[in-house]
Amino acid sequence: MPRRVLARRRPDILSIVFSALEGREVCVVVHSDPGLRGLRGRVVLETRNCIIVEDARGRRRCVEKRGALLAFKQGAGAWVLVRGEEILGPLWERLRRLERGKGVVELVRAGEERRYTGCEASGEDV
Repeated sequence: MPRRVLARRRPDILSIVFSALEGREVCVVVHSDPGLRGLRGRVVLETRNCIIVEDARGRRRCVEKRGALLAFKQGAGAWVLVRGEEILGPLWERLRRLERGKGVVELVRAGEERRYTGCEASGEDV
């Protein structure tokens, strides 16, 4: 599990939501599928509804975005928490929603109050 997680600041979340996810290190903090909790690795592929994560052993797992709380590595060792609903759709679709001024930004604003400050989940779902 990531040791240090950034407090939820808007520029950090937007830099993850509106950028390519491939190649980023990710940790599944909370998920509706208990078998995926704690999974850590690199994003190798992103689809509309899931990300494919390759772990240290080289195994690839499909992690559904909906119902997940993901921690993405940002910069030098800091982690940013992102709800899966905020990154639904491919990058071009998220950017198009940003241009139209609806969708993702409202999800980010709506989730501001429900952020975790540490990577250890308290057992509650997203």
